[in-house]
This record gives sequence, structure tokens and C-alpha cells, in this order.
Amino acid sequence: MASILFNVGYSNFLNAERVVAVVNPNSVPARRLRDEAREQGLLVDATTGHRVRSIVVTSSRHVVVSSLEVVTLVARYNEACQEFLRQTGRFPAPMAAGAAGAGDAVLPPAGLPETGPEPEDGPEDASPLSPAPADPEDAPLKKPRPRKPREARG
Repeated sequence: MASILFNVGYSNFLNAERVVAVVNPNSVPARRLRDEAREQGLLVDATTGHRVRSIVVTSSRHVVVSSLEVVTLVARYNEACQEFLRQTGRFPAPMAAGAAGAGDAVLPPAGLPETGPEPEDGPEDASPLSPAPADPEDAPLKKPRPRKPREARG
């Protein structure tokens, strides 16, 4: 079975089938999660010395810190999963480390095909996923709001 890898920044890649959550690192629980992973030796630093802007939790309990924004990582994850769906006709489910037991597949969200054997005669270009959101870095910049003259400011 082929792995679905997506870029988490600076030529560091992560297996999309193992991603459980992508969270903002600014909350106290997220910082606690990162500190506990560091103590247990489960922290993977993919920032190359840059500021941490997102935390990825994997099914193997590893915590990956990245310098990319959460929205950017989720867009790249969705793009990788969409490409996998186009190629194989099935949705990649993350490995379940908890309730389902290690190695058991988790059902995909409602409306998506279940993970299973390769389909023999399935539509190759049909995709139930919506297109991945545009990368926020590619979005045009907003024009700054005109400022009032210094005399008019209070």
C-alpha cells in the first residue's frame, strides 16, 4: 500500500494516513501536549528553527511541530487525500490507536467511500471531496484602510 505524504514545511513530509489532528499551538492544552511529548521523546520538530505555528498529532502519539499555519497544513493534507482518492477510488482513513485498536480502519466521514480493497470498476475522476481551500499565502493582499489626517485623529 502506498503512503500518502504531504509537506509540513522545509522539505519535511508526514504520512497523511497517520494524522489525527492539526491544532493551533497558542493554547495552554496544546503547549502542555507539546511539553509532554518532548518529555516522552515523541516530539518531532519540523520547524528548522522557525516559530511554531501548528501542532500535528499522529495516531502513534507522536507530536509534530511545524512552522506553517494550521490552515496551510490542512489545505495540503486535503490536497494529498484528494489526490489519493482520485488515484485509488477510496478515502485514506487514519490508523486508530485508541478505541478501534491499532491497525483497524476508522470509518471516513459520512458520504465518503469506506477504506477497503481496491475497487475493480470504479469511476476514476469522481470525487466526493470538495476542492482544497486555496493557500492563504497565494491570496491577494488586502489594501490598507486609508488613515485620517493626524489633525483629525483624537
